[in-house]
Amino acid sequence: IIVERVERSPVTGNFGNSHLYVAHRAGPTARFGPSLPVCGVYSEATDGQPWLSQDGLRLYFTSTRCSGGPYSCIYMASRPDTSSCFADPKLIQSAAPASVAGPSLTPDELTIFFHRQDPGEDADIWYAQRESSSEPFGSPRPLAEINTDYDDAEPFLSSDRRFLYFASNRPGGMGRADIWVARRQIADGRFDPPVNMAAVNSEAEEGGPTLAATGEFFFFSNRPKGAGQTDVWRLRLAPRILTPRARQVVRGR
Repeated sequence: IIVERVERSPVTGNFGNSHLYVAHRAGPTARFGPSLPVCGVYSEATDGQPWLSQDGLRLYFTSTRCSGGPYSCIYMASRPDTSSCFADPKLIQSAAPASVAGPSLTPDELTIFFHRQDPGEDADIWYAQRESSSEPFGSPRPLAEINTDYDDAEPFLSSDRRFLYFASNRPGGMGRADIWVARRQIADGRFDPPVNMAAVNSEAEEGGPTLAATGEFFFFSNRPKGAGQTDVWRLRLAPRILTPRARQVVRGR
């Protein structure tokens, strides 16, 4: 698992930039080992919101290295095999002075979903497409059937392309920000109105939804009983239903 971790200064106690860390485990039922910085992508900027290709060879992530801080862009780093370090992250999405962040791609990596936030405005979910993985993405378009006058961000598309999970502070939620899910009947169709994932959400703030191939649903939350200010939590989705059935929740590292 690759996660975004915000580091605290041992001198001042203040939180600084976030960086990408990776933790491994022996199998789906095993515990994750210690987390370490992702090799090849560390920078002095803020890096976060990773998405890893199915073969583990390409890492898409958000970074402020394009601006030095005022806004974020989306980068992609690649490696020849899963035992090697990633190399030379390349800029693939930018909308300065707006921030683009939270990439999630289709398995063929021909469509990218992300959120865009213009200065002083709420965040919206956008998408862009390309003909082949060696080409740049075309002009992005807003995902009109999902966006509202509130923050809609951090999209994650399921591997079958039929479920879009995202974070939003729209009315009808349970806390400051909730995870919602929208379904569509066919992989390239229009999404139905989103549903609040009540079994995941709390009165606190949830975000960063990720559905693993194991059926585990990972997300961030600052709810009570965590290990820090914001932690990684996990549960397992029941088959073929929108609402998850909580089986196991663990604190992230």
